[in-house]
Amino acid sequence: MLKETHLDFTVNKKVLLKQALALIEKRLIKILFVLDNDIIIGSVSDGDIRRWIISNGSISGSVEEICNKSPIKLRKGYNLNDARKIMTENSIFVIPVVDEKNKVLDFLTHSDVFGENQKQVYNKIDVPIIIMAGGKGTRLEPFTNILPKALIPFGEKPIIEIIMDRFSKYGCTDFRISVNSKARIIKAYFEEHDTNSTIEYINEDKPLGTAGALQFLKNKIEVPFFVSNCDILIDADYSDIYEFHKKGNYDITLISAIRQYDIPYGVCELNEKGDFNRIKEKPVFDFLVNTGLYVLNSDVIDEIPSNTFYHITHLIEKIKSKGGNIGVYTIGEDSWKDIGQWKEYNSSLEKFNK
Repeated sequence: MLKETHLDFTVNKKVLLKQALALIEKRLIKILFVLDNDIIIGSVSDGDIRRWIISNGSISGSVEEICNKSPIKLRKGYNLNDARKIMTENSIFVIPVVDEKNKVLDFLTHSDVFGENQKQVYNKIDVPIIIMAGGKGTRLEPFTNILPKALIPFGEKPIIEIIMDRFSKYGCTDFRISVNSKARIIKAYFEEHDTNSTIEYINEDKPLGTAGALQFLKNKIEVPFFVSNCDILIDADYSDIYEFHKKGNYDITLISAIRQYDIPYGVCELNEKGDFNRIKEKPVFDFLVNTGLYVLNSDVIDEIPSNTFYHITHLIEKIKSKGGNIGVYTIGEDSWKDIGQWKEYNSSLEKFNK
C-alpha cells in the first residue's frame, strides 16, 4: 500500500479532468501520477488538461484518456546522483520510484534529492495591471450605497487591495485603476495606505463599461497587460497565464473557470419527432465561465471607440470578427471567487477564512 503522504501525488485513472485540475491547483508541485491499483500508467499536469480542452473543446473525460503514458520513473535500487541529474535536466520536482511491474513504491521530491525546502516560486513578469473599478456595484447594495465596490472588505482588506497583493507577488508594481462612481473615496483610501506600487487613475467622466476606459491607454502601453474586474479573486499562476498568452500568439486571453450546475429534477428528453424519449435523472452540466480576468495585447486598444460605453465582450467579438486569436486559459472552480453579489460574496468569504 502507498504511504498516506504519497496520495498528494496520485490520482485514480477514472478521476474526471475537472477534478484533477482542482487537485493540481491546490498543490505546490503541479503534476499528478495516474494509478491503476498502485500501478503507474501515466502522469498529468495542469498544462496537459488545458491543452486537451483547447484541442477538443470539451472538459469531459477522465485523466486516463489524456495522461502521458511514458512518465519519467526511477527503478528500485536507483542511484541518488541519477535522480539529481534527471531532475535537473528535465526541470521536474517529483519522480516516482517503481518496481519491475511499475508498482509505485515511493516518490522522490526535489527537497528529498537536493535537501532544500520546497517553496512557492513566483516568476516575475512586471507588467501593467488594469483594474476596472468604475462600476456602481448595484448587486452589493446597500453597502455600495456608501462604499465603492472596490473597497468592500474581504477579510481585513478591501477586495481591490487583495487583487493588487496577488499581482505584486509576481513583481507587478504598475497599477492603473479606472474610476467613476465614488472615485474620490478610492483615491483617498490609497493616499492613506502604502502599497509599495505605482497607482495611476483612469478617470471616467461617465460610465464606459468594462472596456471603454481602456481607450485612455492608447500609445501608453507597449506590452501585453492584465485587465481585472474589481470584484473577483483568482488563485492561479499569473506568470503561467502570461506565458500561455504569449506562446499562443493570442490577441486576447480570457481566464475561464469550470462551473458545474446540477439540475435537481429528472429532465425529459424528446426524440426528433418531439415525442418522449427518456427521463434523465438529475443531470450535471459543466461550463467554462468567464471570470473577468484577461490578458490583452496593447494594439487591441486601438479597436476601442472613444468616449463610448463599451464592454470587453464587444472588444472580444470585434477582434474575433477581424480574424484575431482569442485564447482561453482554464482554471478550476475553486480557484475563482466571484464576490460581486451577496450570495457569492458570503460563500467566498467563508472559504477564504478557512
